[in-house]
Amino acid sequence: MAEPQQEMTVEEWLALLDKDEDGHLTVDKVKTHFANASDSAALLIAMGARTIDEAVTRLYEVIDTDKDGKISREELRRGFGPLKMRGQLCMEPTRGLIPHNFFRLWHEKRSAHLEGTREWAFAEVQRWLDDAASAQQLFWLMGGGGTGKSVLTAALLERLFGRVAAWHFCRHDNPQASAPAALLRSLAAMLCHRLPGYAEALGDAPAETVTDPKELFEALFATPLAPLAVPAAPLLLIVDALAELPREAQKPLLAVIAGQ
Repeated sequence: MAEPQQEMTVEEWLALLDKDEDGHLTVDKVKTHFANASDSAALLIAMGARTIDEAVTRLYEVIDTDKDGKISREELRRGFGPLKMRGQLCMEPTRGLIPHNFFRLWHEKRSAHLEGTREWAFAEVQRWLDDAASAQQLFWLMGGGGTGKSVLTAALLERLFGRVAAWHFCRHDNPQASAPAALLRSLAAMLCHRLPGYAEALGDAPAETVTDPKELFEALFATPLAPLAVPAAPLLLIVDALAELPREAQKPLLAVIAGQ
């Protein structure tokens, strides 16, 4: 199972990563702070990194928005949420399954969300999730192209991350990752990390030659989930942009979703 993410406040980060005299942190300065920090191991775990170099690369990838090789105290403060999500959204392969890494896409879409907007939609999803025991299991959000569904999804993923078991962003420009078999296997890989008992119940994943959505759903979800205890509160599976699935693959996967 994945190492639990350790919480760290913005102020703790700012205290650990002191600023240069000019008010900015250079790459070398940040590496020095990481190396000298008494709890550098906790910092690495919080960022999902194995080494200081990897952690600093991720830090600048997320926070250095103007790509000038320096980050200010304010940039660090604004980027703290996405930085934590970087460590949470990126998972290791497990049980022969590879979870897709959607961080770059998530970061792009999340950055486009204007705070204070779409609150009606978040409230509707939250209401449905809280009442899921007596409501429909499927919440289907529809809208025309360019209306901001993926932006909403990215913000929703961050808001409800503690209750999200797995997620997938379909993309028309990445048909391989959006194929039903790849989608289902990635969701299952995330469940291995995020749902206690699931990995053990799953055992080995079906062979790569198995691509039928119905057969995969049975092997990856229906069978291993059956013996597990029902979670205390409903968990959420998020699949964004189903319309961007390869056209020939839409009907088989939608039939599985509708039937299950």
